[in-house]
Amino acid sequence: MKIRDMRESDWPDVYQLIEDNMFEMQRALGLKWHRDNIIRYFKNRSILVATDRNKFSGFIAFHQIDDYHFIDSLQVAKEDQNGLVGFRLLKASLLRVATSPEIQKICCCVFDNNTAAKQMYFSVGFTELSRSDGILKIEIPVSHLTERFGLQRAIKEVHNLIQ
Repeated sequence: MKIRDMRESDWPDVYQLIEDNMFEMQRALGLKWHRDNIIRYFKNRSILVATDRNKFSGFIAFHQIDDYHFIDSLQVAKEDQNGLVGFRLLKASLLRVATSPEIQKICCCVFDNNTAAKQMYFSVGFTELSRSDGILKIEIPVSHLTERFGLQRAIKEVHNLIQ
């Protein structure tokens, strides 16, 4: 599996994966679906994509705000779920945090009806902050996740390179 920065040519795959994974969940919560708004929102985010033998497997979209690394979306193709794609994308985005020592927490929102996503996040140590209208806000300290993924050494090397 290869994880890389998103290219402009990846937009059709990214959007299709969002629709495949999220359309029914959003509809079940009574939320509206606006293709153009979704694309516009994600165009302002950092995005890493996962491919396996030139097949699009998933992506993670994120941005930094204050002392948070905020995960806007972590999507994995249905046939690749319950494997390691989501964890690898999460780790790859976490390595990006290594260049921002002011980032202390990782935060995201997940639909309460998205059992697979909740299981993945809670299995690595995320905790629930709040719950509103079917959406959970969850977080984990960066230090806990770097320890869980064994990334302390890699992050230390990044810090040494940028000093």
